Order: sequence, then structure tokens, then C-alpha cells
Amino acid sequence: ETGTWGYTVFFESKMNNNSISSTTCSTPTNDSVQKVIKNDTVRYRRKGYGLISASLIVLAYFVLLPQILKKYWAMLFAGIDHRNLVFFSTVLVHSLSFLIGNLGMWAVYHAKHSFFERYKISQKQWPWESDPERWRDILKLSLIH
Repeated sequence: ETGTWGYTVFFESKMNNNSISSTTCSTPTNDSVQKVIKNDTVRYRRKGYGLISASLIVLAYFVLLPQILKKYWAMLFAGIDHRNLVFFSTVLVHSLSFLIGNLGMWAVYHAKHSFFERYKISQKQWPWESDPERWRDILKLSLIH
């Protein structure tokens, strides 16, 4: 008996070869396709499939966004001075990324889907649910200042 449940389960699973993965930085040996599938399944379950969504976001930002900008760049910014173009495009890309990211998180919070709710840190209501009027006042002040 080790005293803590997680500790016991971790070492029993290592001893029984139920799972090769751990919370350490060691890389499991992947001698066969079955072991690769088993290791990746355990890894994705442990991370809650967040790795997949993070990979899709990175893919969209570094692969899709440049392709979209390449297609429409000349049409959008024809006749604009080079200095203004660099400033405008820098501000535009970051502002749109910020806006799209925040709108996405707004949708996640307001959907209250069980997939996302299981990662909620606190069981308390969100501020916009517990006191909507005060939340609107704070939001207005935040946006104004």
C-alpha cells in the first residue's frame, strides 16, 4: 500500500504493462503498430483530446491563413503605401486572431457542453451568470478603458 490511490494505480499499471505512458517526459518504445496505437490512445485520453484541437488551431494559423492571405493580398491592399500596409496587416492579423479566439471561447463558455465543462476549475457560477447586471457594468468599463 503506497498511501495514495493515484500513486498505486500508476505503479500497478506500469508493472502490469496496462499503460506505457506516464506523466514523465520519457518516450515509450514503439516496437509495433499496436503499441503506437495503444500509446497514442492513452496519451490523447489523458490530454482530453486538447492536443487535437491545439494542432488544428496551429495548422489553421500557419498553413491556412497564409494561403488565404496569398490569394486575396493584392486585391485587398492595392494602392496602399508599404509602411501603412505593414502596420495595417500586423494590427489586422493580431486583432482578428484575438477577436476570433475570444468569440470561440465565448461560444464554449455559453454552450455549457459536457466535454468542456469537465475541465472547469471551479464549480461556482460564472460571473455573468451569478450577477449579470454587475457583469455588464464591469464589461462596459473594461471596453471603455
